[in-house]
Amino acid sequence: MRTVPAHWAVRLALLVMALLATPITVQSQDLAGTQSQDLAGRIRELLGGGGTSNMPLQELDLNALNIFYGAQLYQPVWTGNQAAQANASLALSALEHSGEDGLQSDRYHLSELDLRRRADTMQAAAEYELFLTDAMLRYARDLRQGRPGLREIDDDVGFPTEYFDAAGSLDQALRANRLNDFLASLPPPHPEYQYLKAALAQYRAAGADVHVQTIIANMERWRWVPRTFGPRYVSVNAAGATLEAVDNGNIILTSPVIVGRPDNRTPLFSTTAVSLTINPSWHVPTPIVRREIMPHLRANPGYLARKHMVWSEGGGVRQLPGAGNALGVLKFEMPNEFDAYLHDTPQHSLFAKADRHLSHGCIRVGKILQLGSFALTDDPDAGLDRIHSLIITHATRTISLDEPLPVFVLYRTAIADADGAVNFLPDVYGRDQRLLSALAVQRLSNRVTMNVGVTSQN
Repeated sequence: MRTVPAHWAVRLALLVMALLATPITVQSQDLAGTQSQDLAGRIRELLGGGGTSNMPLQELDLNALNIFYGAQLYQPVWTGNQAAQANASLALSALEHSGEDGLQSDRYHLSELDLRRRADTMQAAAEYELFLTDAMLRYARDLRQGRPGLREIDDDVGFPTEYFDAAGSLDQALRANRLNDFLASLPPPHPEYQYLKAALAQYRAAGADVHVQTIIANMERWRWVPRTFGPRYVSVNAAGATLEAVDNGNIILTSPVIVGRPDNRTPLFSTTAVSLTINPSWHVPTPIVRREIMPHLRANPGYLARKHMVWSEGGGVRQLPGAGNALGVLKFEMPNEFDAYLHDTPQHSLFAKADRHLSHGCIRVGKILQLGSFALTDDPDAGLDRIHSLIITHATRTISLDEPLPVFVLYRTAIADADGAVNFLPDVYGRDQRLLSALAVQRLSNRVTMNVGVTSQN
């Protein structure tokens, strides 16, 4: 009897093992595929039927979920293979740490997700999918644009809401296996936001709750502003009554400003200055005419002449250029819905006051001539001679800016720097207080909803 060589015996054994293993692999793949299809069917049924008695979907964004899962043919994205499970871990970690950005983690279905993650049923897996996707979409919008309803608390907030397709962006990130990049792209890219985030952790550790709440309010407002200010811009802080002109990350000019009184708040908005008006007229706003000028006129018919004012077409009042004009000698033309402007004033002594919340809402600039020079030349001094030569003519003249200048009017009551120091300012307009009160209501609503959801599973 011939003996089979040892190396052939080894090859034969390996071949037998491979043949035995092949049906098992195919069978397991078929089983996984079947489970995935069954799960897809459950997801479709839940979305189409509005949930179940154990999972009411009223609190979920059904429109976004249908769009998201419709693009996936209702296939699960967080369960199944290792990549999906790894993404689920990343998503859950982001939600659990959402408080580090001043968000409320109980907005993101963490209790519901934990219950369904521990339940080993197809129904629980489908519900887990929907809860996690909804939580991620909500978290992404909250962090990218701010929580719903907060910027509308005050009717004088005019930052445009930038379009953000949360469902489409999440879908692309998962398909490209770049969820980490998606998560990193959500917070405001401004360095000041990151400084506040570091400060939030510091003050929480110290148990300074009042400062914690102020920081949270300021982080929320940073989510409302445009994500980039550009290389060259002007920033006004209405809370501190200060102004900065910035060029390529360098503060070129700082100035005290006079902003609105608490009963005439300076609005929050972004716009672009397109020109300068030298020796401007002042078209007096109708409310000021009604409240302040008409009572004087009734007592003294010569009031308008003494103030260098005249009646204009349509029954308005215009103050002529010259000494005593409320706009001074220079005004920035920066179209905006609030008719709020940067301008000069004849009352320069007011800039020495500690509290400069004194105006009707417009922004009087202490170093208006230097700011005009910056707008014209990128330098606070290079354009001064030209501006002075036009002022002394006493004629009204408009100069278009070769490069329009973005202007941002903010409300910063907590200002942090890279070294961890934080400057806290008074909440003069009560914006922090109103925002935090609304957040407290949201938090209570979230807890009630969460408790109802947990009870329905018991």
